[in-house]
Amino acid sequence: MTPLEKAFISLPHLALDAFARPTPKYVPTLISFKEDPKTHEISAIFAKEVLSQIPYNELLKKHFEKGLSYTVAVVRTKARKSLLHIFDASLLSKEIKKEFGYRDPVNKHPIQEILYFKISDSESSFRLLPITFPKGKEFIKDFIIANSPEINPTKRWLYQCSLAHHYLSGEGVSQDFKEAFKHFFSAANNATAANVPVKEKAIIENNLGYCYEHGIGVQVDPVKAASWYQLSADQGNAAGQVHLGLCNKKGFGVAKDVEVAFKYFHLSGAKQSAEALYELGSCYENGIGTPIDPIKAVIYYTFSAVQGDPDAQCRLAFCYENGFGVEKNLKLAFYFYKLSADQGNSDAQCNVGLYYSKGMGVLRDPLKALKYYRKSADLGNASALYNLGICYEKSTLLPKDETEAVKYYLLSANKGDSDAQCQLGFCYANGIGIIQNDVQAFAYFDLSAKQGNPTGQYNLAVCYEKGMGLSSPDLKKAKHYYTLSANRGNIDAQLRLLNM
Repeated sequence: MTPLEKAFISLPHLALDAFARPTPKYVPTLISFKEDPKTHEISAIFAKEVLSQIPYNELLKKHFEKGLSYTVAVVRTKARKSLLHIFDASLLSKEIKKEFGYRDPVNKHPIQEILYFKISDSESSFRLLPITFPKGKEFIKDFIIANSPEINPTKRWLYQCSLAHHYLSGEGVSQDFKEAFKHFFSAANNATAANVPVKEKAIIENNLGYCYEHGIGVQVDPVKAASWYQLSADQGNAAGQVHLGLCNKKGFGVAKDVEVAFKYFHLSGAKQSAEALYELGSCYENGIGTPIDPIKAVIYYTFSAVQGDPDAQCRLAFCYENGFGVEKNLKLAFYFYKLSADQGNSDAQCNVGLYYSKGMGVLRDPLKALKYYRKSADLGNASALYNLGICYEKSTLLPKDETEAVKYYLLSANKGDSDAQCQLGFCYANGIGIIQNDVQAFAYFDLSAKQGNPTGQYNLAVCYEKGMGLSSPDLKKAKHYYTLSANRGNIDAQLRLLNM
């Protein structure tokens, strides 16, 4: 995995192969960089024949002709961050200091040293590019070539695409999604004009589809997202195919069609796309566009999981936990939950906490259980928030704090967790960590019961039987909810029905 691919994991909803970079077939020898090991100043050396391709004013022209080199701005701050900045060469140091008050305009740290480089033909203004060190060297090279008016159009698209990746990942330059989208779009237009090979062009088209889908540098537009994915998929791009499959699965920008979705997942999965293999496993598990087949679900989850897909690892763990399509094995379930959890999957983190808490498939370790519950809860996982509430109310892992427990129950209940809704109703009914309130208790039992929670159904039946939170009892509804709860195996409900 390249550093860029690792960086993309941190972007919202971004899959590993969501943004792919074309493999350069043209590597310029126009520029070389030298770094002073003491001062860390960077010098870029140009060949004489390319001077005419770079926009610069007379001041820089003289500078180039004298030494055929220039010094890129190196900004040092007290925070020990080295940042490359490109400034208008005609501005004096004191003017820069006056403009920014001796402070780095990006990270607000005092600037210790500034050098300059001209990138604009305008004499009245300058363009400031906050370039991060040391990746800034690559950005400067790509920026100059991509913006040179005389560069061969058949080569320009590649450097525009590379610039887009710099802006997207924040490597070499401050992250700027609008600039990333602009350069992806320009790269697509130039790639079309230059008759770029289908494989490379399809990569850019997929990238643009992803931008339109997730609002990266442009307003979300489902139709345009699906359209760009279609172009990419039609040219055989695996990422474009899986993303088009997801559009069809969700009805995003196209009419919902799970059979078409399955077709594109299959096309992409044949190219070993981890995301597509996961989606195929999900299709076979849930009968999406194809009949349910537990064994095939496990097979595709396994193919994806061994490539490191955290969602596939989590679902494969679920299969081992429940004996779905494979022999039940809690040790393997824990193993795959742990792999997924350590990649940041909040559902897996919560389950690892549960396994450590109960000693399932691993030695019991309450402290590790609490650690993984907190990790998952920090990501907003409803089940983990509920489990933390239980820890504060009933566990010896934390000092007992019923008010804190209610806080976590409420956070979880608001995310739709039926267990948390039921527990919060119980707290209201009994004044645990909160002022007693039968009306609120009834409301939360009702929310839980509507999701099919048997304990919530039982407690709601009790409310109807006793008239808690109501103007009067309603024995007919009480019996109805006792029956629902009893049918789901609740023994208390079964016994109560015998006495009604």
